[in-house]
Amino acid sequence: MQIEAVVEQCVKQRKADSAAEIARQVEQAGCIFQAYLEAQNAAGAINVPDCQVAAAQFIDAVSSTTFKPVLFNFDPPTPERIEHVVKLAVRMFLAAYRKN
Repeated sequence: MQIEAVVEQCVKQRKADSAAEIARQVEQAGCIFQAYLEAQNAAGAINVPDCQVAAAQFIDAVSSTTFKPVLFNFDPPTPERIEHVVKLAVRMFLAAYRKN
């Protein structure tokens, strides 16, 4: 699965009955993304010394301006905004962890 697809699925998933459910979903997304990073790291595609931290960094980079505002009853981001934010986060992530 592509990084963008994983993140977009996480960001778009807004259906939750409570703050605890939202927290559970974000944690689950982080675990899925961490496992993806570990697999890519093992395959030699990226050079990530700590996949748990890298997954959290990436998810925070994306969710800080897309998902988190929704928690405070701001309007949800447009698909164009999500795409823009995800592309920037991917570029930042690859700048830090791309295998040289």
